[in-house]
Amino acid sequence: MLNCKKLAALVTLAAVLSPLDARTRKGDRLMAQGRAAEVRKQYDQALDFYEQALSDDPADSSYQLAMRRIRFAAAQRHVEVGLKLRGDGKTAEALAEFEKAYAIDSSLSIAQQEIRNTRAILDREKKQAVAPEERGLTASEIAKKQTQDRVDRLLTVPELAPLSTKPIDLTMNGQPPRVLFETLGKVAGINVVFDPELPTGGRPMNVQFNNETLEVALDHLAILTKWFWKPLSGNTIFVAQDNTTKRRDYDEQVVKVFYLKNVGSVPELNEIATDIRTICDIRRLFVYSGQMALIVRAEADRVALAEKLIADLDKPRAEVVLDVLVLETNRTKDRDLAFGLADGINSPITYNGTTTNGTATTAAPLPLNRIQHLSTANTRL
Repeated sequence: MLNCKKLAALVTLAAVLSPLDARTRKGDRLMAQGRAAEVRKQYDQALDFYEQALSDDPADSSYQLAMRRIRFAAAQRHVEVGLKLRGDGKTAEALAEFEKAYAIDSSLSIAQQEIRNTRAILDREKKQAVAPEERGLTASEIAKKQTQDRVDRLLTVPELAPLSTKPIDLTMNGQPPRVLFETLGKVAGINVVFDPELPTGGRPMNVQFNNETLEVALDHLAILTKWFWKPLSGNTIFVAQDNTTKRRDYDEQVVKVFYLKNVGSVPELNEIATDIRTICDIRRLFVYSGQMALIVRAEADRVALAEKLIADLDKPRAEVVLDVLVLETNRTKDRDLAFGLADGINSPITYNGTTTNGTATTAAPLPLNRIQHLSTANTRL
């Protein structure tokens, strides 16, 4: 009976060691060449070397593992090349790359999916004319692109971009408000459009601009005449009476989404929203707690002020890092130190002017031999 057990053990040991004994010098050389090609990211060549090594010694498990690993990498590389070619509008070349990937590794589901998508693209391009910018795109990608194009066509708030950027040096005496705006517009190279309800005359005024920018000069006239201006385009402004009705009729309404990066809870988000709503006098401000975001709809000036306040309030929290150097310990205090370092010091620390006292929460103590060899510890409060 004992001899039978010994014989079975020897057979098992021979079966385990047989793959190691089966290694050949030619197979090892091919494996080295395959690893070199893999380092150069020449996955097809590496796969060829590994397959030759495996055909020379099919029983070697290391050859099998290397071949299976590089087969996936080579197929994935062909998929990546195919996606890039299809994005460049080279649909036929992309299909060839996807088919190569599927031939290398038929279990790669993404290769099968991209083969179907690419063939559908080729069929659509044969049946109907496709715009050059839509070549190589799937139906879903075309729909997404059209949606993005519609979003991009939405006009933003116009910004004033006058033809002349030189500082304005101008003096006007005894002129009505309309003449003041028109003269300033001619000097700066912009067009001025007036509200039809503005009076044609007005009290003559004196103004003087010394090395001022166009925006500052327009604001100066707006305060002096009690009118307000807004840009219609880069070289045209609109002027109207500064009152609540005209502001409501002509002020630009802006919608903007602010994503807060350093807010970790909904109450903090609501607190910032309340502050912005109160300080900036914004009525249409909504909180989206799922993305920690604020959605604001108001005049451009109010939204700009809200953006400034959010940038000031959305700051990362301050952190204090203490470097503790343990120079000497004794057995009576080793266990207290172990309690504090087991899961961090999370109890209040008080300072009475000369010493610092703190208590740590109860936790499983560290072994004393680990405490005795402790030299430094970093504790984050």
